[in-house]
Amino acid sequence: LPSFGGGWHWVLGNLSRKVPRLLVLAAVALVVAMAGTITGLLSRTTASQASPPNAAAGAPLGSAAPKPGPPVVVVGDSHAWQWALHNAALVDLGVPGITSKQILPHVTEALALHPRTVVVSAGTNDLVQGVGWAPVASNIEAMVNQIKAAGAQPVVLLIPDFHAGMKTAVWAQMGLGFGSAAVVPMPHADQIPALNTAIRALGVPLLQAPAGETFDGVHLDGAAYASLNQQLADLTG
Repeated sequence: LPSFGGGWHWVLGNLSRKVPRLLVLAAVALVVAMAGTITGLLSRTTASQASPPNAAAGAPLGSAAPKPGPPVVVVGDSHAWQWALHNAALVDLGVPGITSKQILPHVTEALALHPRTVVVSAGTNDLVQGVGWAPVASNIEAMVNQIKAAGAQPVVLLIPDFHAGMKTAVWAQMGLGFGSAAVVPMPHADQIPALNTAIRALGVPLLQAPAGETFDGVHLDGAAYASLNQQLADLTG
């Protein structure tokens, strides 16, 4: 062992040789520890950016799944407009007196509600106004294509069968001056079969009112809507 007098020189000499190595080892250990910490922080940050904790699984960032809409929306003329009186479950966008061309914007309005099914009632007013069946069929086809493109199911109401023997208004039955023919003249009633044939060719589900079931020679009565409600329930489940 070194003497006490020279012991300090021995201790200092050994420290002078060992301290640099100790400092280097300590520095290396510190760097490794810091690198592990930084790597962990970066990993957690990247993961949180890739999968925000409040994001729905599988949903695109910054977007929300559309709210489910009504099961059935009806667009069209007075046949559609009256339907809500006989079926409170429907969202009814019908407008009395409008033609097939005027119904087109209402299809866009209906699709904005994200319905599963859109029922179209169009064509009767066109025929009343003397429009031929071909442009009416073209407008109905455009509606059907638009509904399909939006991912909804189109359903079309065939033009009711208007004929001289159909039921007529109560005042006609009371003999108040109206005959058995339709109250509203329909110049192109003879084109109903051709228009219905074109509608059938669209290859979509159809609804058909019972022949002659009107309360005034043109507008459908309660029995007609009872039949249509059953047909619609069979289609939509």
